[in-house]
Amino acid sequence: QGLGTFVAEPRIASDPTQPGELLDTLIDEGGGLPGVTTSLITVGVGLPSSTIATALGVDVGQPVWEIWRRRSIGESDRILERAVLPLSRVPAIDQEQLERGESLYRFIEERYGITDDYTEQAFEVDAPSSWECEQLDLAPGEPIVRVRGVSFDSDGHAFDCFEQCYRASKFTFYTAGQTRRRILGPSALSNWAVAPLASPANQPT
Repeated sequence: QGLGTFVAEPRIASDPTQPGELLDTLIDEGGGLPGVTTSLITVGVGLPSSTIATALGVDVGQPVWEIWRRRSIGESDRILERAVLPLSRVPAIDQEQLERGESLYRFIEERYGITDDYTEQAFEVDAPSSWECEQLDLAPGEPIVRVRGVSFDSDGHAFDCFEQCYRASKFTFYTAGQTRRRILGPSALSNWAVAPLASPANQPT
């Protein structure tokens, strides 16, 4: 008992240093990735925390979009994703396009000419909220990997604060270091909130 050959289920690989949207960071290592579908959870406008405002270069009282989406990979694996975008740079969002599962960042590029040149990110293993457990179909107490980051355009201006939550036991991450400005310090990760201007029924808490 306890000895023998064990076959571990392969993990899904991701390269978070790859610029572009989340789906561009998933790595196909020859076996072919299972189908990925996107579901829009909620779109709202709110006021950023001081940390997010500083990262985006806006005032705390300047409104931002907060967009939550869920990525489903195959039948059981999920990624929860949040994007926070200043209205000063992205005045309008096509919600119907997002509801169809189309790319948020392709829309931003085509409508406003904003492209993701590089990102700065911080990783932590965390306990999910009850809402995150529901969205990711997690068992109570199951840990997640939480990725928080800032996206920059080719001029070095931030345009997006994002957050991604992964089941800790299902993903492998590849990273490569580069010399960049440091926006995200350890103390910044606890203040990553957006105060909603309205409270839709499915707003995460």
